[in-house]
Amino acid sequence: MKPPRDRDPRAPVPPALRKGCKPRVHRLLQTRKKGDRMREQELQIFAQESARKNYSEDQCYIAVQKRVIDVPLSGNIKNRKSIDTLIGQFRLAGHPDVRDDFARLMKIRDEAWEMEASFLRGSPLHGPSQTLVDLMYRQRDPDDRRHAASTKAYLKYLHKRFAL
Repeated sequence: MKPPRDRDPRAPVPPALRKGCKPRVHRLLQTRKKGDRMREQELQIFAQESARKNYSEDQCYIAVQKRVIDVPLSGNIKNRKSIDTLIGQFRLAGHPDVRDDFARLMKIRDEAWEMEASFLRGSPLHGPSQTLVDLMYRQRDPDDRRHAASTKAYLKYLHKRFAL
């Protein structure tokens, strides 16, 4: 794999670009090709890792930075905002108030889409991945956590929020 053009050829070659070396985040690099479900699987894996290692918010931030360090070098994600979004989603999934409930939040998201797909498509949360991120934000915020308690509570909240 050739180094990117804007890299100094004398600089050390990062692990992600070494010949015959698979980057740590090889699955993350494929998220654009394989869709949002692949990213969600990676988010779930990170949430489980975060719970298992009992990361604080600061430790979670450091772990996310280490996990996605090779993404910009891959060339698959070129926009800085996309990288920041990826980092933000991983930090959210690994947050102490979210990680233990990640599987439950995915289930609520799936049930909500089964029950109200037409409503959700017409809302600003036009895709399942945006719905999952919104649920993670609700779960992280103590004042909004009640909205992520069940599918019924979440749909009631969305209908009120996006009264279309």
